[in-house]
Amino acid sequence: MKALKSLELLHNYLKHFKGKFTIREFRDLFTDLMYKLEIPSALINSGNSEVLLPAGLVEKNIKAVNTLFEITNEVFTLLEEEYGSSEKFGLKYFLNQIRTAVISARYNIKEKPGYGVQVTTLNEIRGLEFDYLFICSMCDGDLPTRYMPEIFLSGSYFKKEEMHQTEERYHFYQALCSWKKGLYLTYPLSEERKELVQSNFLVEFKNLFSPVVKTEADYRDTIYSKEELLKLAGETDISLLIDKSGSELSINAEDINHAINIETLRRNEMTGNSPFTGEIYESLKDDNKEWLSDLKFRQYSVSQLEVYAKCPYKYFAERILKLEEIDEPTEEIEALEMGSLLHNVFYEFYKILNERRIVLSRCSESEFNSAKELLFSITEKKIEEANFKSPLSFYEKEKILGLNNRKENSILYEFLKQEREKSGGFIPEFLEVSFGRIDKEELPDAIKNLKAGGVLVRGKIDRVDISSETEEFKVVDYKLGGAKPSSSDLETGISLQLPLYIYAAKELIKAQLNKDYEAAGADIYSLKYSKKDFGKISIKDLSGNRDTAENLIKICLDSVEKYVASISEGKFHLTQLNDRENKVCRFCGFRSICRIEDNS
Repeated sequence: MKALKSLELLHNYLKHFKGKFTIREFRDLFTDLMYKLEIPSALINSGNSEVLLPAGLVEKNIKAVNTLFEITNEVFTLLEEEYGSSEKFGLKYFLNQIRTAVISARYNIKEKPGYGVQVTTLNEIRGLEFDYLFICSMCDGDLPTRYMPEIFLSGSYFKKEEMHQTEERYHFYQALCSWKKGLYLTYPLSEERKELVQSNFLVEFKNLFSPVVKTEADYRDTIYSKEELLKLAGETDISLLIDKSGSELSINAEDINHAINIETLRRNEMTGNSPFTGEIYESLKDDNKEWLSDLKFRQYSVSQLEVYAKCPYKYFAERILKLEEIDEPTEEIEALEMGSLLHNVFYEFYKILNERRIVLSRCSESEFNSAKELLFSITEKKIEEANFKSPLSFYEKEKILGLNNRKENSILYEFLKQEREKSGGFIPEFLEVSFGRIDKEELPDAIKNLKAGGVLVRGKIDRVDISSETEEFKVVDYKLGGAKPSSSDLETGISLQLPLYIYAAKELIKAQLNKDYEAAGADIYSLKYSKKDFGKISIKDLSGNRDTAENLIKICLDSVEKYVASISEGKFHLTQLNDRENKVCRFCGFRSICRIEDNS
């Protein structure tokens, strides 16, 4: 009932904000709401409440609300000047204006004398007293500061410089009279590689007095913070530390020893059977165990499985914890965007060619020119739709369409030449074809529910080329950089994409063409703007000996089952790859939290 009354009261307050209002009307409603909610009086009276609030919190709250009133009044005034007193707006508009203004708002509370550390200049502390006073940067040029004469009044240069030195000396004298328990004068020895000179004030001070020189050695065994205490506890025998200091230490020895044991375990046994090294299943509650076990029935993409293959912990961070890396904004056409653009272009291009029954392989000159006109036309339209406005993307567009408006110097023209001259008897049959996609109604059930072993998998193959004469097929994967998987990555089940694509393509041809074609291999189609690197790169391990290729596909399928079983068993160790820096760590956004460098 109490909650219902609160909701009804809130409804009565907010019902007046329906509709549109002039800026003055909304300002009055907003101010009235603040007073109806009794916010100002609640803040003032909170200092006298029976509940003890943290020191300074009441003052902070009052200052914050006061700043809110000042900012909203300023915003409403500016809006009224811009739109006049008669134009009306809805609640959403006003909320957006207030939200934008408040995000950047800052406020300070009044300084309390004798509270905390006050950082200020020498001329600001005259008449004040401090228990301890630190005067820093006592080097020539900082104290006294260098005199900067007025360029057009240089006739009185000497007189003004002497006055400046006198003022600086007086400020220093005032500061020396402002401490009660301790005075510390410090100066840096060097700045980067430049040696600094002591202030003449300090030299004269040491001639008059005999100050005690403090060095790093004086503070080596002194603890000034809990962080330093905990660090010392981790580096020494904590029991000896507690025996020496008695009950003065505000630390929990049991917690510290536990943390040390965990860190030792994590460093020495990276794949140990512990939640602190990646095996989390036994440490979970029953409902979480059940959720994790059910993951073996889910459908997995090739990229997800390859992430787990390279680093189980990264998979855990991305897919289980749902953490996101912070992407830096860029004005360039990124590789992903450019790749997506070319994929779409080639898909539409071949789709129209198939409708027109044009085959590029060994085609006539007229057919080639017709295909060229079509390809460039599609690309220009796609680029215009993509609306790449950045000046930095100009060179990328030039590479695609032709440098200096010469189509012969373009990625597209080189692509057409390669397709015409180096097809090897294989013709593109399936383009951008998905498998394991349950939402794709046009796919046969065998392809929708494709399994690698017992695991549901999904993906999208850029191209499947077939040869009707030899009853063979090839999988083609477009790559901007032309990078190809190594033999060791294929043999150890780290690179899964191409073997899995071959397996899926074979099932696809069975379902779509009702034919049992043999795999002739897989090609990486490099779209790199370089005549030397452009074109199809055959993956020898998958395109040479048929027994070797079939063995690699089996390794891939077995690896998929192994990875999914490990995921459902809660095994998320750090990467064990020998070349982990190049294969996974270099561009990983989670390396700061996995702390793999500690285990190097």
